Amino acid sequence: MVKVLRNPFHYGVFRLKGEIFEGSHPPIISKRLFDKVQDVFEMRSKPTRKARYNFAFRGYMRCGECGVMVTAEKKKGKYIYYHCTKRKTKCSQEYIEEKELAGQIIGSLAPIWINDNTKNRILQDFDEHKTQEETTVEASISKVQTELSEVSAKTDKLLDAYLSEIITETEFQSKKKNLVERKAALKQELEDLRSGHSEWFELAKNVIETCNSVEKIIKEKNFDDLSEIFQKTGSNFVLRDKKIFFYFQEPFDFIFSNNSSDDNSLRKDLPPLLVPKAHAKNFSEKRKKPC
Repeated sequence: MVKVLRNPFHYGVFRLKGEIFEGSHPPIISKRLFDKVQDVFEMRSKPTRKARYNFAFRGYMRCGECGVMVTAEKKKGKYIYYHCTKRKTKCSQEYIEEKELAGQIIGSLAPIWINDNTKNRILQDFDEHKTQEETTVEASISKVQTELSEVSAKTDKLLDAYLSEIITETEFQSKKKNLVERKAALKQELEDLRSGHSEWFELAKNVIETCNSVEKIIKEKNFDDLSEIFQKTGSNFVLRDKKIFFYFQEPFDFIFSNNSSDDNSLRKDLPPLLVPKAHAKNFSEKRKKPC
Protein backbone atom coordinates (compact mmCIF):
# COMPACT_ATOMS: atom_id res chain seq x y z
CA MET A 1 0.00 0.00 0.00
CA VAL A 2 2.80 2.44 0.91
CA LYS A 3 4.49 1.75 -2.44
CA VAL A 4 1.26 2.52 -4.27
CA LEU A 5 0.76 5.84 -2.43
CA ARG A 6 4.33 6.90 -3.27
CA ASN A 7 3.84 6.36 -7.01
CA PRO A 8 3.82 9.71 -8.96
CA PHE A 9 1.56 8.01 -11.51
CA HIS A 10 -1.38 9.32 -9.49
CA TYR A 11 -0.69 12.96 -10.36
CA GLY A 12 -0.02 12.41 -14.07
CA VAL A 13 3.60 11.33 -14.53
CA PHE A 14 5.42 8.01 -14.32
CA ARG A 15 8.91 6.59 -13.93
CA LEU A 16 10.49 4.07 -16.26
CA LYS A 17 13.99 2.78 -15.59
CA GLY A 18 14.68 5.78 -13.38
CA GLU A 19 13.48 8.25 -16.00
CA ILE A 20 10.43 10.48 -15.51
CA PHE A 21 7.80 10.79 -18.24
CA GLU A 22 4.62 12.80 -18.68
CA GLY A 23 1.68 10.40 -18.69
CA SER A 24 -1.17 10.45 -21.16
CA HIS A 25 -3.57 9.32 -18.42
CA PRO A 26 -5.68 11.89 -16.51
CA PRO A 27 -4.34 12.64 -12.99
CA ILE A 28 -6.21 10.88 -10.19
CA ILE A 29 -5.11 13.45 -7.59
CA SER A 30 -3.40 16.84 -7.63
CA LYS A 31 0.37 17.10 -7.22
CA ARG A 32 -0.21 19.18 -4.08
CA LEU A 33 -2.18 16.35 -2.48
CA PHE A 34 0.46 13.83 -3.56
CA ASP A 35 3.16 15.95 -1.88
CA LYS A 36 1.09 16.16 1.30
CA VAL A 37 0.77 12.37 1.36
CA GLN A 38 4.54 12.07 1.10
CA ASP A 39 4.90 14.46 4.04
CA VAL A 40 2.59 12.27 6.10
CA PHE A 41 4.83 9.27 5.50
CA GLU A 42 7.68 11.23 7.05
CA MET A 43 5.79 11.81 10.27
CA ARG A 44 5.82 9.33 13.10
CA SER A 45 2.52 7.84 14.09
CA LYS A 46 1.89 7.32 17.78
CA PRO A 47 -0.49 4.62 19.01
CA THR A 48 -3.40 5.87 21.07
CA ARG A 49 -5.38 4.02 23.67
CA LYS A 50 -9.10 3.75 23.24
CA ALA A 51 -10.93 5.64 25.96
CA ARG A 52 -13.40 3.73 28.11
CA TYR A 53 -15.82 6.66 28.09
CA ASN A 54 -16.50 9.43 25.64
CA PHE A 55 -15.38 12.62 27.37
CA ALA A 56 -16.40 15.41 25.00
CA PHE A 57 -13.99 18.08 26.26
CA ARG A 58 -10.91 15.97 26.97
CA GLY A 59 -7.72 16.05 24.92
CA TYR A 60 -7.17 19.71 24.08
CA MET A 61 -7.15 21.70 27.33
CA ARG A 62 -4.12 22.30 29.52
CA CYS A 63 -3.90 23.14 33.18
CA GLY A 64 -3.32 26.86 33.72
CA GLU A 65 -1.17 26.22 36.78
CA CYS A 66 1.29 23.50 35.78
CA GLY A 67 0.75 23.17 32.02
CA VAL A 68 -0.09 19.46 31.79
CA MET A 69 -3.12 18.12 29.96
CA VAL A 70 -6.55 18.19 31.57
CA THR A 71 -8.19 14.79 31.88
CA ALA A 72 -11.68 13.61 32.81
CA GLU A 73 -13.26 10.88 34.88
CA LYS A 74 -16.70 9.58 35.66
CA LYS A 75 -17.88 9.44 39.27
CA LYS A 76 -20.96 7.99 40.92
CA GLY A 77 -21.99 6.45 37.64
CA LYS A 78 -23.16 9.61 35.86
CA TYR A 79 -21.18 12.70 36.89
CA ILE A 80 -18.18 13.67 34.74
CA TYR A 81 -15.44 15.87 36.14
CA TYR A 82 -12.46 17.53 34.42
CA HIS A 83 -9.20 18.17 36.23
CA CYS A 84 -5.43 18.44 35.91
CA THR A 85 -3.64 15.09 35.72
CA LYS A 86 -1.20 16.42 38.38
CA ARG A 87 1.64 14.38 36.87
CA LYS A 88 4.41 16.97 37.17
CA THR A 89 3.82 18.83 40.45
CA LYS A 90 1.45 19.07 43.36
CA CYS A 91 -1.05 21.16 41.40
CA SER A 92 -3.71 22.94 43.47
CA GLN A 93 -6.34 23.09 40.73
CA GLU A 94 -9.74 21.65 41.62
CA TYR A 95 -12.25 19.58 39.66
CA ILE A 96 -14.91 21.15 37.46
CA GLU A 97 -18.12 19.33 36.59
CA GLU A 98 -18.80 18.80 32.88
CA LYS A 99 -22.09 20.70 32.84
CA GLU A 100 -20.44 23.76 34.39
CA LEU A 101 -17.61 23.60 31.87
CA ALA A 102 -20.13 23.25 29.03
CA GLY A 103 -21.96 26.31 30.32
CA GLN A 104 -18.78 28.37 30.14
CA ILE A 105 -18.15 27.17 26.59
CA ILE A 106 -21.69 28.14 25.62
CA GLY A 107 -21.14 31.63 26.97
CA SER A 108 -17.78 31.83 25.18
CA LEU A 109 -19.24 30.93 21.80
CA ALA A 110 -22.13 33.39 22.05
CA PRO A 111 -20.23 36.41 20.64
CA ILE A 112 -19.51 34.70 17.31
CA TRP A 113 -23.13 33.75 16.63
CA ILE A 114 -24.52 35.18 13.36
CA ASN A 115 -28.28 35.24 12.78
CA ASP A 116 -29.98 33.95 9.62
CA ASN A 117 -30.63 37.36 8.05
CA THR A 118 -27.02 38.44 8.45
CA LYS A 119 -25.73 35.09 7.18
CA ASN A 120 -27.83 35.36 4.01
CA ARG A 121 -26.74 38.96 3.40
CA ILE A 122 -23.05 38.10 3.76
CA LEU A 123 -23.29 35.07 1.49
CA GLN A 124 -25.05 37.18 -1.15
CA ASP A 125 -22.18 39.70 -1.04
CA PHE A 126 -19.67 36.86 -1.39
CA ASP A 127 -21.53 35.49 -4.39
CA GLU A 128 -21.47 38.87 -6.16
CA HIS A 129 -17.73 39.22 -5.56
CA LYS A 130 -17.15 35.69 -6.81
CA THR A 131 -18.88 36.55 -10.09
CA GLN A 132 -16.70 39.63 -10.57
CA GLU A 133 -13.56 37.62 -9.86
CA GLU A 134 -14.32 35.06 -12.57
CA THR A 135 -13.45 37.57 -15.28
CA THR A 136 -9.93 38.04 -13.93
CA VAL A 137 -9.48 34.30 -13.44
CA GLU A 138 -10.34 33.57 -17.06
CA ALA A 139 -7.52 35.87 -18.20
CA SER A 140 -5.04 34.05 -15.92
CA ILE A 141 -6.21 30.68 -17.20
CA SER A 142 -5.57 31.78 -20.78
CA LYS A 143 -2.03 32.85 -19.85
CA VAL A 144 -1.22 29.49 -18.23
CA GLN A 145 -2.66 27.58 -21.17
CA THR A 146 -0.36 29.56 -23.49
CA GLU A 147 2.68 28.62 -21.43
CA LEU A 148 1.58 24.99 -21.41
CA SER A 149 1.56 25.02 -25.20
CA GLU A 150 5.03 26.58 -25.20
CA VAL A 151 6.39 23.89 -22.85
CA SER A 152 4.94 21.16 -25.06
CA ALA A 153 6.59 22.75 -28.10
CA LYS A 154 9.94 22.93 -26.27
CA THR A 155 9.61 19.24 -25.33
CA ASP A 156 9.07 18.32 -28.98
CA LYS A 157 12.07 20.42 -30.08
CA LEU A 158 14.21 18.85 -27.37
CA LEU A 159 13.32 15.38 -28.57
CA ASP A 160 14.16 16.35 -32.18
CA ALA A 161 17.54 17.71 -31.02
CA TYR A 162 18.28 14.45 -29.21
CA LEU A 163 17.24 12.25 -32.14
CA SER A 164 19.38 14.41 -34.43
CA GLU A 165 22.30 13.89 -32.02
CA ILE A 166 22.63 17.63 -31.48
CA ILE A 167 22.58 17.10 -27.69
CA THR A 168 23.78 14.19 -25.56
CA GLU A 169 21.48 11.81 -23.72
CA THR A 170 22.55 13.34 -20.39
CA GLU A 171 21.57 16.82 -21.57
CA PHE A 172 18.34 15.47 -22.98
CA GLN A 173 17.34 13.73 -19.74
CA SER A 174 18.19 16.77 -17.61
CA LYS A 175 16.28 19.27 -19.75
CA LYS A 176 13.36 16.92 -20.30
CA LYS A 177 13.01 16.39 -16.55
CA ASN A 178 12.72 20.15 -16.03
CA LEU A 179 10.14 20.47 -18.78
CA VAL A 180 8.05 17.57 -17.51
CA GLU A 181 8.05 18.96 -13.98
CA ARG A 182 7.24 22.44 -15.25
CA LYS A 183 4.31 21.06 -17.23
CA ALA A 184 3.01 19.24 -14.15
CA ALA A 185 3.30 22.47 -12.14
CA LEU A 186 1.43 24.44 -14.80
CA LYS A 187 -1.34 21.86 -14.87
CA GLN A 188 -1.59 22.19 -11.10
CA GLU A 189 -1.70 25.99 -11.44
CA LEU A 190 -4.43 25.65 -14.03
CA GLU A 191 -6.42 23.40 -11.73
CA ASP A 192 -5.96 25.87 -8.87
CA LEU A 193 -7.18 28.73 -11.01
CA ARG A 194 -10.25 26.82 -12.08
CA SER A 195 -11.16 25.89 -8.53
CA GLY A 196 -9.38 28.57 -6.49
CA HIS A 197 -11.76 31.42 -7.24
CA SER A 198 -14.58 29.34 -5.80
CA GLU A 199 -12.44 27.74 -3.08
CA TRP A 200 -12.20 30.97 -1.09
CA PHE A 201 -15.97 31.27 -1.34
CA GLU A 202 -16.46 27.79 0.09
CA LEU A 203 -14.04 28.51 2.94
CA ALA A 204 -15.71 31.82 3.76
CA LYS A 205 -19.13 30.24 3.47
CA ASN A 206 -18.04 27.53 5.91
CA VAL A 207 -16.94 30.16 8.45
CA ILE A 208 -20.25 32.05 8.23
CA GLU A 209 -22.31 28.87 8.46
CA THR A 210 -20.24 27.69 11.43
CA CYS A 211 -21.04 30.90 13.27
CA ASN A 212 -24.68 30.62 12.27
CA SER A 213 -24.84 27.05 13.65
CA VAL A 214 -23.88 28.10 17.20
CA GLU A 215 -27.49 28.63 18.29
CA LYS A 216 -28.65 25.25 16.95
CA ILE A 217 -25.75 23.36 18.57
CA ILE A 218 -26.37 24.98 21.94
CA LYS A 219 -30.09 24.32 21.83
CA GLU A 220 -29.52 20.64 21.03
CA LYS A 221 -27.24 20.33 24.09
CA ASN A 222 -24.97 17.83 22.35
CA PHE A 223 -21.61 18.12 24.10
CA ASP A 224 -19.73 16.37 21.28
CA ASP A 225 -20.95 18.93 18.74
CA LEU A 226 -20.30 21.73 21.21
CA SER A 227 -16.74 20.53 21.71
CA GLU A 228 -16.19 20.20 17.95
CA ILE A 229 -17.22 23.78 17.17
CA PHE A 230 -15.25 25.05 20.19
CA GLN A 231 -12.06 23.43 18.85
CA LYS A 232 -12.84 24.56 15.30
CA THR A 233 -13.16 28.22 16.30
CA GLY A 234 -10.69 28.47 19.20
CA SER A 235 -7.12 27.62 20.19
CA ASN A 236 -4.75 27.58 23.19
CA PHE A 237 -7.34 26.20 25.60
CA VAL A 238 -6.38 26.54 29.27
CA LEU A 239 -8.36 25.58 32.37
CA ARG A 240 -7.50 27.48 35.55
CA ASP A 241 -9.50 28.13 38.72
CA LYS A 242 -12.47 26.37 37.15
CA LYS A 243 -12.50 28.78 34.21
CA ILE A 244 -11.74 28.13 30.55
CA PHE A 245 -9.38 30.56 28.76
CA PHE A 246 -8.65 30.59 25.03
CA TYR A 247 -8.14 32.61 21.84
CA PHE A 248 -10.46 32.65 18.86
CA GLN A 249 -8.73 31.55 15.66
CA GLU A 250 -8.75 33.70 12.52
CA PRO A 251 -11.19 34.76 11.16
CA PHE A 252 -13.44 33.97 14.12
CA ASP A 253 -11.50 36.50 16.20
CA PHE A 254 -12.62 39.21 13.78
CA ILE A 255 -16.25 38.10 14.06
CA PHE A 256 -15.91 38.07 17.86
CA SER A 257 -14.57 41.64 17.88
CA ASN A 258 -17.30 42.81 15.52
CA ASN A 259 -20.14 41.13 17.41
CA SER A 260 -18.86 42.21 20.82
CA SER A 261 -19.06 45.95 20.15
CA ASP A 262 -21.81 47.60 22.18
CA ASP A 263 -23.49 49.24 19.20
CA ASN A 264 -23.39 46.19 16.94
CA SER A 265 -26.78 44.95 15.72
CA LEU A 266 -25.67 41.33 15.64
CA ARG A 267 -24.80 41.42 19.33
CA LYS A 268 -28.21 42.89 20.17
CA ASP A 269 -29.93 40.10 18.22
CA LEU A 270 -28.48 37.36 20.43
CA PRO A 271 -31.27 35.39 22.12
CA PRO A 272 -31.13 35.06 25.94
CA LEU A 273 -30.13 31.39 25.60
CA LEU A 274 -26.83 32.42 24.02
CA VAL A 275 -25.75 34.94 26.65
CA PRO A 276 -25.74 33.23 30.06
CA LYS A 277 -25.19 36.06 32.54
CA ALA A 278 -23.14 33.82 34.80
CA HIS A 279 -20.39 33.53 32.17
CA ALA A 280 -20.44 36.92 30.45
CA LYS A 281 -17.87 38.42 32.85
CA ASN A 282 -15.59 35.37 32.66
CA PHE A 283 -15.48 35.54 28.88
CA SER A 284 -14.63 39.24 28.93
CA GLU A 285 -11.76 38.52 31.32
CA LYS A 286 -10.48 35.79 29.00
CA ARG A 287 -9.91 38.23 26.20
CA LYS A 288 -8.14 40.73 28.42
CA LYS A 289 -5.99 38.10 30.03
CA PRO A 290 -5.20 35.36 27.48
CA CYS A 291 -3.17 32.35 28.57
